[in-house]
Amino acid sequence: MAVIKAVNSKSSLDGIIKYVTREEKTEERLITGKDCSPSNVLEEMKTTKEIFNKITGRQYKHFIQSFDPNDNLDYMKANKIGLEWAEKNFKGFEVLISTHKDKGHIHNHFVVNSVSFEDGRKLRYSNKELQNFKNVNDRICEREGLNIVRESSKDITSFNQNKYKVMEKAFKGIGESYLLNTGFEVSNSLKVSKTKEEFIKSMEEKGYKVNWKDTKKYITFTTPEGKKIRNSNLQKTFKKDKFTKEGIENELRYNREKERESNFREPGISKTPGDKFNAKDGIGEQFVERVLGSITREIAGIEARAKGEPRENKGDTRSGNREDKRIKDKQRTIEREHRGRNRDLDR
Repeated sequence: MAVIKAVNSKSSLDGIIKYVTREEKTEERLITGKDCSPSNVLEEMKTTKEIFNKITGRQYKHFIQSFDPNDNLDYMKANKIGLEWAEKNFKGFEVLISTHKDKGHIHNHFVVNSVSFEDGRKLRYSNKELQNFKNVNDRICEREGLNIVRESSKDITSFNQNKYKVMEKAFKGIGESYLLNTGFEVSNSLKVSKTKEEFIKSMEEKGYKVNWKDTKKYITFTTPEGKKIRNSNLQKTFKKDKFTKEGIENELRYNREKERESNFREPGISKTPGDKFNAKDGIGEQFVERVLGSITREIAGIEARAKGEPRENKGDTRSGNREDKRIKDKQRTIEREHRGRNRDLDR
């Protein structure tokens, strides 16, 4: 079954349109428009903004619809499914749909104008509405007989709990987490790189090997200790789309555009090659705290699903409140230990 993701793209409207319509990614017959002409989409979207005097702020929303390779879907069918999904979710908004076929799996890109051509309202959606976008996608895929992939709660629970414990120890300065180190180094290399080659060189200077092939779906990082970590593992752990292959490419493209626009780029944060994340040096504290909080909440939800409990029971919220209190107490304990360690270091 196809998966829907909202992407926090940083490119300009012109930049994102050029990216999703590149010849090496797609072809003319796989580029369609909802309420707009693909060949003139930039001008039409800008005109809509000018008519309603809404030319500032967010210029577009970017979504990706990825299909399971086992679906054996042809490109034209994927594009039609994408068009139907856009029509059902973005009434009154111009949408460019482009089907990409360059990574071994078919996926659609959607560039949605941030201003409605009907009444000038801005495109905004809540988490609940985003879930509805996904529900519409699921219904279309089920109707078309596409594969439905279900996760095993038991397997995921075990994996996430073990991963959380390792990362919690690393945060406290006890041992280290290869995932945490790699995520930190990839983030820093993305800040100072504009091309694939620069990114790989930056990682290699820190002792990492990078296996990045355009024909492969994933990027594999090998740590200085020989541990192999896929970018998909980073994305699932840190809940950041920038760790997907598409996200990494978007970050590099954004850096190129930023340099062209200003001819100036502030130096990014870079650690000495071979350095590891260390709780005692105070580097990356907010990064780690966000990760731990995210994983803690994820584990709580997974444990509930593994026990066959609903995520939310409006008839009895006491157990949920107790779980929330347990999570908050755990986070406060970590924060107190962290603040105490910083005070000791300042003395």
